[in-house]
Amino acid sequence: MMSYYIFILVLVYVVTGSPPPTLEELRGDWQPNLPVTDGPSINNFYGSVGTNTDDILSINSYAIPPWTSGIDSVTTLIDGERVQPSHHQWASFEACRRGLSQSGVNVTSRVRMAFESTAVLMELSLVPTRTQATHNLTLLLVPLVEQLTDFPWVSKYPNDTSKVKQNKQ
Repeated sequence: MMSYYIFILVLVYVVTGSPPPTLEELRGDWQPNLPVTDGPSINNFYGSVGTNTDDILSINSYAIPPWTSGIDSVTTLIDGERVQPSHHQWASFEACRRGLSQSGVNVTSRVRMAFESTAVLMELSLVPTRTQATHNLTLLLVPLVEQLTDFPWVSKYPNDTSKVKQNKQ
């Protein structure tokens, strides 16, 4: 597979006269975090993770079969106040959010899924904008993940229609 990938990159370079764009160059612009929009989600070959628009670090959609969770995973507090993102950004390999805490701390988070793994990687960056000596960071974790053991819509046999409702007209 790698030899095909290298061949395509060389072909793009020869035809266009310039190298193909990097993943960083394909990154989206920062978008305002509106209450009616979904946050960015990320995927790998094992599943997907959706980000929450109400918290700077939380994920709210963890779907890596047979494991699933649909609730907020983290509540991020700085000096006792929840940090909500003001903007989000999507890249093919990560979801980013940024915001400003009420106590004047610039907060940026990055969420990634590990390559060929079910692991979710999170990074939180804090940059104070005021000269206050210390800030208290609190992460309230909710590690509620459910294992699904029965998928009624999936048949073990490709032609088994015994569980499919027939639409009679």
